[in-house]
Amino acid sequence: MLTSYGKLSIAILIYFILGLPVAIWVCKKQGFGRHAGWFYLLSFALVRINGSSLRLAADNNPSTGLYVAALVFSALGLIPLLLCLNGIVKRINDGLQSGHMPPRLFQFIHIAIVAGTALGIAAASMASSTDVGMQQTVTSLRKASAIILLITAVLNIGMALVFVAQLHRVYVTDKKLTLCAAISTPFLLIRVFYLVFTAFHINNKFSATAPDIYVESFMQTLMEFFLFAIYCAAGLLAPPIQAGDHEHGKGAQFLKGRYEMRDGHKQQQTGVVRDNV
Repeated sequence: MLTSYGKLSIAILIYFILGLPVAIWVCKKQGFGRHAGWFYLLSFALVRINGSSLRLAADNNPSTGLYVAALVFSALGLIPLLLCLNGIVKRINDGLQSGHMPPRLFQFIHIAIVAGTALGIAAASMASSTDVGMQQTVTSLRKASAIILLITAVLNIGMALVFVAQLHRVYVTDKKLTLCAAISTPFLLIRVFYLVFTAFHINNKFSATAPDIYVESFMQTLMEFFLFAIYCAAGLLAPPIQAGDHEHGKGAQFLKGRYEMRDGHKQQQTGVVRDNV
């Protein structure tokens, strides 16, 4: 008989199997380049499909190997979402007429996410150990990973909110993308806080290995469903764009009216559409 975790795994499998063709279509439309972020949307669906399959198998046939593999895939779950949002805000930043975030900030976030991922995977791979010293190491790695990923999430969310507040400076084809990024922020925050709460084990409901099924269903699974749907919608709504024409507003002189001014007016100077402010 299936446990509550097994039933949740089936729900996740159904959702992401149905969503996988959508993610493939988004990648086909926007490009599979990892720098753009859409590739991670596809990888997220695959991670959740494989992770849920392993968890379901471990639920029916308890095995240390299956258990550890399921934990590793669970640790990977948040990473593609963070990388996808990082790619989205980078594209928005590249299209701004002015007030760009420094490119090194995006590089820092990307490297930090990779570092947090490595720590999370290391913790998950050692989680089945019964050695007291090893368990202390696992706890430390989980906490370090959660803190790093929380910082990267806050940076991405902060940039998304700044961009939506300056929507008049956003490349017109990126406006819907900006709104989608902003809409996703509360769901991402809840998902990241769930990671932090489980890493620090604030109470028995936030266990890294056996969390409360209702807490996990809401703070992890439901939030991931929303985030996946929002980012898929963003990829479907936003037209593909070439980085060479888009970066820092380049190409605006060839696309009259691509930027919309705060006061509804446009001014053309030296062949480039600029803010009338």
